[in-house]
Amino acid sequence: MTVIDALGLPHTRGRVPLVLAQLVDALGTGLFLPFAVVYFHAAKGISLATVGVMLSVAALLSLPAGPLAGPLIDRYGPRRVVVASNLVRVLTFSGCVFTDVPWQLVVLVTVTLWGESQFRPAAAALVAQVADGGQRARWYAMDRALRNVWFGAGGLLGSALVGWGGSPGYTAVVVFNTVSFLGAAALVAAWSRAAVPAASGPRPAPAGEGPGTGRAGYREVLADRAFRGVLVTVAVFALCDLALTVLLSAYVIEARGLPAWQPGTLFALNTLLVVLGQTAVARAVERHRCPRVLQAAALLWTGGPSASSRSCPGSTARSRSPCSSSAWSSSPPRNCSRRRPAAP
Repeated sequence: MTVIDALGLPHTRGRVPLVLAQLVDALGTGLFLPFAVVYFHAAKGISLATVGVMLSVAALLSLPAGPLAGPLIDRYGPRRVVVASNLVRVLTFSGCVFTDVPWQLVVLVTVTLWGESQFRPAAAALVAQVADGGQRARWYAMDRALRNVWFGAGGLLGSALVGWGGSPGYTAVVVFNTVSFLGAAALVAAWSRAAVPAASGPRPAPAGEGPGTGRAGYREVLADRAFRGVLVTVAVFALCDLALTVLLSAYVIEARGLPAWQPGTLFALNTLLVVLGQTAVARAVERHRCPRVLQAAALLWTGGPSASSRSCPGSTARSRSPCSSSAWSSSPPRNCSRRRPAAP
């Protein structure tokens, strides 16, 4: 058994540019995401209440983007959709630097969210294409681990920029995030499927090219009762993720009055706890059925943050990070449905 197999890592020969694109994208996202709310307040002078309304409106306007991702991936392939979505976000984040008009920022954030809605399913589909037979779960696991590590690194770099640069530091964070999207798009666009060596096992066919693949649309997808249950479960966990990611920075800075560099540091600490515990948690839940694992994860999400918010009201937010990280450690169970694809 090789070291790679012992560590549970996939074979990446011929696919290194895709791995590097994951790293670059995660670093840029880690830079900006902890300051997503505070950026518009600190750098643009917009009140937090107005920022909340802006982001809510943008989120509502971007809702139709999700269902369009599947047909676009089927028609153009996941690689092209990944590149296009990254380039869209290059343009929108560049625009955010040069305007402070609320309605224009709403338009830019909306288009950004449209690009994000296309990127995530396209990236997952691209992983499914490039994975050797039987290694899809390893690719998803490596993707989670790398994103956590580089998300944390981006959080630390963003904290340094904001702490030392003040308001211009927020602008620098957005600029670096823009460059990261451009770099990720270039890496994926330069990658060639011909560079991948012949797989030892069967490789999943590209989207829309498998035997018997039809395009019946969402009617057939939604007719699957079990899959509808998975969709509801994923939606609940997505809300949990979003609440922690988006609201933490505003809570730490505005409600607790802590320094502007703390949100990024907290995200980095949280990421470290997740990375260190993720493998152990995944190994521990392997013998349990996925529904039971998801139920346990939901209980962690319910009990962890609520308990930390009631305890030690005078403490800093740093002491609450382990509780939030316990909830985030349930991330591996969220992907049970992807780790155990249905048999053909």
